[in-house]
Amino acid sequence: MNFDHTREERDLFLSLETILGTNPDEHPKPLITLLSDTGYTTLDAPGLSNALPGAQERLAQWKPAAYRTIEYGLRIAAPLMERFGPDSWQAAWVEPVQKGETLATAAFETVQGDPGLTGKAHGTETLISGTLTGIPGADSADLILAAGTVDKAPALFIIEQGTPDITLTQGATGLFTLTAYGASLAHTHVAVPDPSAPIPTLLTLLKTQLQASEATGHAAALFEQAKKAAKTKPDGGKPLIARQEVGFTLATMYTLLQTSRLMNANASALINTEESDAAMAAHCARVFCSDAAEEIVSSALSVMGEQGFEKGGPADRLATIQALRVEGASVGQAKEAIGNMLLKY
Repeated sequence: MNFDHTREERDLFLSLETILGTNPDEHPKPLITLLSDTGYTTLDAPGLSNALPGAQERLAQWKPAAYRTIEYGLRIAAPLMERFGPDSWQAAWVEPVQKGETLATAAFETVQGDPGLTGKAHGTETLISGTLTGIPGADSADLILAAGTVDKAPALFIIEQGTPDITLTQGATGLFTLTAYGASLAHTHVAVPDPSAPIPTLLTLLKTQLQASEATGHAAALFEQAKKAAKTKPDGGKPLIARQEVGFTLATMYTLLQTSRLMNANASALINTEESDAAMAAHCARVFCSDAAEEIVSSALSVMGEQGFEKGGPADRLATIQALRVEGASVGQAKEAIGNMLLKY
């Protein structure tokens, strides 16, 4: 693929950097309203066909706390509703999410040993029970698109905020667990596509790419912080970058960042065109970008010293980067998937 950005993509990135860098709000709802004016929410304008990873990177770089909630809604919930939901969902749910009028998130990770979310038809309604975890922004989202089953067939459930018999519990990492106790959903909120619908496969691809972009966004923020600190001239002394070892460290950080960007862009393009090797590329990007972000945060702390532990410094992102390696399908599981594909298991 061509990795050169179009003029439209460069303009979008500049607009995002301006908006995200000057707006102090970290809450997803006002942010997504601002982003909708730039074309970020759909990225379907001419010249933006390859803008996704670069746009995601900037959101994760500038607004890490809001990144997952916004992206789970735009890149997971909306595409799944559009592709596998009934036509009525387009106007009722998909378009409001894409316009930034409705904040959505997605729930699809099961607790180990648990069947997840299961539904059973009951008259004109569907009763759902079970648990899903790893949900960002569930407390602020207007709706949660949840993946589960109805009579063992793949299904999608739209769960609006305030639905009775649904509880949301926030974990130590900030992600939520959803538990349904026989909650009643109208049939208009339930979609049961063809049993062969590749919902699990698509979910894995979309989340894997989203994670790679998040790791790259953290890496970009850390590199810029370290570079700025290294170029600052202390009173009566030379800037840190004048020392060869600091220059070498920054060079390694930048090489890792640029390689992360290329791998993520390649994976995103293959997923978008549904190429046969999209899964391999996505898992490789997930592994490399996560490993690179972890190395870059360590290098940033080394360059910045005590300054790196100040509020807003690299230390603030350390726990998030480490958690990103193990959340959902971990880096280890991604490596296992790569090995299986190489060996054609």
